[in-house]
Amino acid sequence: MRKLNWLIVILLIANLAFGVLIFLRTEDHKNALVGTVRFEQLERMENSFLELSQRLEQLIQEQKWLQKASFELDTEASDGETMVVVVELSLKRSVNEQAVFFLYREDGTSKWKEKKVSPQPAGTYTAEITLSPRLAYEYMVSAQGLTEAVSEVGRIPYNIYGLPKWKTDVRSEIDNKSRELIFNIQVYMPTRYPLPQMTPAGVDLTLKENGGPPEIIPLAAKQASGELAGMAVWSGKWVLVEPRLTGEIEASIEVTYQNGLKRTEKVEEIINRIKYEREKK
Repeated sequence: MRKLNWLIVILLIANLAFGVLIFLRTEDHKNALVGTVRFEQLERMENSFLELSQRLEQLIQEQKWLQKASFELDTEASDGETMVVVVELSLKRSVNEQAVFFLYREDGTSKWKEKKVSPQPAGTYTAEITLSPRLAYEYMVSAQGLTEAVSEVGRIPYNIYGLPKWKTDVRSEIDNKSRELIFNIQVYMPTRYPLPQMTPAGVDLTLKENGGPPEIIPLAAKQASGELAGMAVWSGKWVLVEPRLTGEIEASIEVTYQNGLKRTEKVEEIINRIKYEREKK
């Protein structure tokens, strides 16, 4: 069935290309051929090309079996250890009469868990699944009936747990006495989270030089002001001594949440700032 659809697409593309070629040649000679080709015929030809193009776009869109997948955290049913997530799927029309299943698994594993989804009046499908905030997950969707279809494997977005991306601000200064280069690091985070257990309990800056042992700089929290009022700012300082201007440095921010979950992200801004200071030196 899938091969037949692609064959139709190829034929439509070939017909469209052939039609466009005829149309361009007709336009070039329209004035010379005005006695033999009526303008009404040209208009009908143009309309045919337009209909063909629209049909091609529609056919290509229908090849996207899973058109949309969205995920929403059920805060009332969730806690710091168990996340109840509502999945909503939009599928192409040709599978609306089939049994649809949502499959998910822990990242890095091979065993899928299966959940049958329920059709909704709006034409979508929904299912409720239970996840752990400590793990990452992959998913796919399958339909079973007269024909079978399986979507590509996707990743369940991590921010459904109420963990939005944080904003970092890095500034450098030179100590007048020691002439050491000092980095002032600030990490801005929201103060409100969907679940109290997912509120940050601590933030650390972790640095590694040339793959060596990590250096951990704890950041202290305070309330932000000005344009960022209403957010928490975690700040700290790091002294970059002269030898490190020649070494390869890795920088990451690690956030520990109230429920013990830890989340680490590489901080390109610090690395880029170090590169900038190297060039200045």
